[in-house]
Amino acid sequence: NIESNSNEEFDISFSARYMLEALKTFKNAKRRFAESKIGDVVIIDDYAHHPTEIKVTLEAARQKYPNKKIIAVFLPNTYSRTEALLPDFIECLKTADKAYVMDIYCDRESQEDYPNVSSNNIIAGVPGSEKVSVETVEKLLKYKDAVLCFRIRLSLIFLTSTASSLI
Repeated sequence: NIESNSNEEFDISFSARYMLEALKTFKNAKRRFAESKIGDVVIIDDYAHHPTEIKVTLEAARQKYPNKKIIAVFLPNTYSRTEALLPDFIECLKTADKAYVMDIYCDRESQEDYPNVSSNNIIAGVPGSEKVSVETVEKLLKYKDAVLCFRIRLSLIFLTSTASSLI
């Protein structure tokens, strides 16, 4: 891209050097693809809550860690979005080697307004997926050499509940 945007007045070698230096100090956008490791387990926290973002996060994890299983742990955050984007959530979560889905958490909508919408709708469409909760988070302990992709801050629940068992 640098070369395609160059012109006679543009010093390509200077610009490339400058960009490489800038990339060395670049800090990832907050709440995006934040990585940590415990033993051979990679924990990725990402704010992804739209199917396109989830898909990109899972693809990036697979690209960076091609020899590890990619485990998605998803917390839907509104009933209306789950209903409107259900087919898209199903398709993007199918790209993980295993998907775990938590109950929908929403403080601005009421489940009574969406009686036919729950995380079970997603689970029903993703083969091999399972429900997970704070009480059942130990299910994730069986993944000793994997990448666990969480919605941001969910990993805190996992880590505080299970970290000593991972080591």
